[in-house]
Amino acid sequence: MEAIREAIALGELPLEKQSLLGALTQSDGTYVQQEGLIWDFKREWPFSYSDGYFAAIARLICAFANSHGGLIIFGVHDEKRTGGHNRVATNLDKMQQALSQLLTEQPKLILKRYGAGTATAIDVLLVFANDSTVLPIRFKKALGQYKAGTIWVRQSHEVIEAEPRHISLLYCRSRHDHDSLESPSID
Repeated sequence: MEAIREAIALGELPLEKQSLLGALTQSDGTYVQQEGLIWDFKREWPFSYSDGYFAAIARLICAFANSHGGLIIFGVHDEKRTGGHNRVATNLDKMQQALSQLLTEQPKLILKRYGAGTATAIDVLLVFANDSTVLPIRFKKALGQYKAGTIWVRQSHEVIEAEPRHISLLYCRSRHDHDSLESPSID
């Protein structure tokens, strides 16, 4: 996980997939079953930038940006956990344009394809964590099942609606332990 944290901190994706995703890859070449605080798997890049699937991706991007940043790894089969399942051509410019119309702030994103031309190619989207001077990103308008104005954060392997206990994370960009499954407390 250290390589993922480093990529997020440096704001760049390494040339080799193994150096970034080695901890998420098992000996048989499949990916781990569990998603985590700073990574998530998706089978495909969004085909449409106005449907419920795109809304869920946008919500995940908000949660990573409002928390510690993270990686969205496109092309990973939900059950088999193998790569190479993204059948949609990635277009970061179109995604950023759609996000700018949907979200209160434009999240910083980097996209890189690993294994281009192979049967196991994946696309990795690096979502930067917001700077402490930026308010949390949220939807300006409702899309799919997600309402406007909701602040999303990443907790463990889930995207959840922000609660009062997330104030330090949202407004101070608190850097508590990434591996902790418990939320920080004020004593």
